[in-house]
Amino acid sequence: MTEARRDELDAIDPGWCPAWDTGWRRCYRLVQNHVQAGGTLPETAGDVVVQGEGLGRWVNAQRFGWEQLLPVQQWLLENTLKVTPAREEERPVKRTQDHVGPGRTGMGTRIGPSANSG
Repeated sequence: MTEARRDELDAIDPGWCPAWDTGWRRCYRLVQNHVQAGGTLPETAGDVVVQGEGLGRWVNAQRFGWEQLLPVQQWLLENTLKVTPAREEERPVKRTQDHVGPGRTGMGTRIGPSANSG
């Protein structure tokens, strides 16, 4: 891309970045427009749908996928929309074998002879 073309794009949208997925940029702008128009930051999937985009779902995806975002994306979310990464207590508990005690399945059922076996 030529420097002149990059300057033109920067004049239209200073936050433009070719490394970002256009879908990310689109949803960011939709959320930003919604908030600037007086709406509250959507936080739950299905809260706000604009042009077919679930803005609450997108905001949550950014919060829970914070580590995959570029630093400048994190900065934009924090400083323009007040979106922050999900806190540890908000994250779903990941079930692992560590949660399964000896003699139990992951469903809490006991493994071994039943009371009716002889």
